[in-house]
Amino acid sequence: MTSAICTGTSVKDMKRQMTFVNEYKQSSASFDKRKSSESDRSSFQILPWPVLIDRSALTPTLIAWKSVE
Repeated sequence: MTSAICTGTSVKDMKRQMTFVNEYKQSSASFDKRKSSESDRSSFQILPWPVLIDRSALTPTLIAWKSVE
């Protein structure tokens, strides 16, 4: 809790960010196990984008190279 106070981030925001991080880890693990092929290509929704927003609201226009480097 002290780190939340020092950084100006609320505990609620930190928990929300950790939820996004955990969702990324889960989707990344699932993606790594997936076998893609020419006939079964990955879609935008399946790719494990490392972002701190709700994945259901994610669109290609919200992805910037700088944010995923």
